[in-house]
Amino acid sequence: MLTLTEMQKKSAKPVKIADLKRNLFVRQELDQDRALYFAMMIEAGTEPDPIEGYELNGRTEIPAVVIRVSSQAELISMAYQANTGGPLPPTQRDTEHTVSLLVETGETQKRIAELLGLPLSVARTFVRSIQSKKTRATIQAAVTAVTDGGLTVVTAAEHYGVEPQVLRERLTGHRRRAQQGIAEIQGELTRRYKGVSCRNAALMRRLLDMLADGDVNRKQVEGILDHIESLQNLGSRAIADWRRRFETQTANTPKSGDQQVPATA
Repeated sequence: MLTLTEMQKKSAKPVKIADLKRNLFVRQELDQDRALYFAMMIEAGTEPDPIEGYELNGRTEIPAVVIRVSSQAELISMAYQANTGGPLPPTQRDTEHTVSLLVETGETQKRIAELLGLPLSVARTFVRSIQSKKTRATIQAAVTAVTDGGLTVVTAAEHYGVEPQVLRERLTGHRRRAQQGIAEIQGELTRRYKGVSCRNAALMRRLLDMLADGDVNRKQVEGILDHIESLQNLGSRAIADWRRRFETQTANTPKSGDQQVPATA
């Protein structure tokens, strides 16, 4: 989100947060700690700009100034430049992600460098890295079309524009590796959540013992419970953010099992 200048703040008007939401991300991921910090600042009576803090406090409106742009590339450029030089500058991953967005709009390497204020050599390095990843992603899409969509190797290779031999090599051992990878991720998430749950339960038992002994009062316990709820809300916000990123990234990708065999003459 763009930070408003003092002059802009004077002309800002309340706008519904829901009307401002666009699935445009110039950062690789949401900084949860910073979002929580802004929520605490707003709760304390200050009015910082970022939307995340307002959402965590249950606000539905935020002061905003409507700025019109001529293209998606200009919007991406403004969003990125608004973060550059600020208290939390874009990371290398953020920059690569933003360059990727501009590549998708068809911008040249030179134009990308100009839009983001990067040296041409740096922009070129990012573009090459992104193109390499895109090639790997295309091959993976062809693999999924075979394993989940029922396409033959030849048909999938032709549809996605990859070499059949390259596709066959990638298919070797694919199912086993994918299943192991998913199982490992699910197992790790389960272990982490169980660990957090157990630690929270231990802390709450300790807190209730302190209440029974008269070391803390009811209001203090309620404050801790409110704090836990705030942290849970932040977690829910982060999950919603990841889901929007996932949906944006896969907007034009058929769902698993829904791949269609290209029509033949």
